[in-house]
Amino acid sequence: MSATVLDAKPIVNRLSRQISEDLMAIRRELRGENPGLGIMLVTGDQVLMAYADRLAREATALGMNVIFERLADRKVETDLTLKLQELSDNPAVHGILLLSAQLDRPDFDQIVAILPGKADISGLHYANIGHLALSKTALLPPRARAAWELVMEYVEDYKRRGVVLISSRNDGVRGYHAKALALHCATLSIPVTIRPPLTHLGAQHVDNLQFYNPRDEIIISFANTIGALTRQNVKHGAIVIDGGYNFHLKKVSGDANFPELINQVSMISPVPGGVESLLTVCALKNFVELLNRQFRFEPEESAIGLKARRRL
Repeated sequence: MSATVLDAKPIVNRLSRQISEDLMAIRRELRGENPGLGIMLVTGDQVLMAYADRLAREATALGMNVIFERLADRKVETDLTLKLQELSDNPAVHGILLLSAQLDRPDFDQIVAILPGKADISGLHYANIGHLALSKTALLPPRARAAWELVMEYVEDYKRRGVVLISSRNDGVRGYHAKALALHCATLSIPVTIRPPLTHLGAQHVDNLQFYNPRDEIIISFANTIGALTRQNVKHGAIVIDGGYNFHLKKVSGDANFPELINQVSMISPVPGGVESLLTVCALKNFVELLNRQFRFEPEESAIGLKARRRL
């Protein structure tokens, strides 16, 4: 029996309606001023470039002012902190989305020191992770949020099942998404495990387990590794949320061997589609939630916040 292929369109439509409604209320509070979205793209990666362009177009269509900064990899060490500081100091910018294939260049502590916690749409700031750990209101990184939206939309018994997150040890960005989502699951009292990518041949070397989900947990993969999920390491009837996005030999694929798993699992998200289709709307939803929290519930000035002269 073929698996249910998870459709992201109902979630996109629901979140888009919420964003439009929230923006109307925010503009009333701002007396007609449009919110400013800063996008800091640090990469030559084609996938991230396409995502950033799509996000900028959709934000502009919603009436947001978009300030777009792109930095080549070769200039990261010298110019990243300067460009981030410029965005942070810009009074027209109310939120900043940092897009990078690597989080450890130049030094993540330096980046976070400049990136204002109250303006961080990416969910990268230590204050945000601290809020997640303390079960307080916080933003999930857009890719982690997109995966979790699929779970909540289609899996009724997700709290009982538990979650296994697949993340490469040496992939800082995807590892960060997995850790943030693990904290979120923990605050909901959902059993959660983070595992490295397996292959059938290498499975015996990882906790002596053949399967990612020995207890029928939901599998959410951020490995960004072609063929990480196969019939050999995914139990029959599993639920698979594929958060990988690989571009190789002019072909897009996820972490799952989709043709192989479609007749083995009960639910699976497609690539392209699925998580990737939700990234833009999840980033914009994060921005709107950040604006609501800044303007309505928090003071203008704080140690991690935007400049006091900003109204948000």
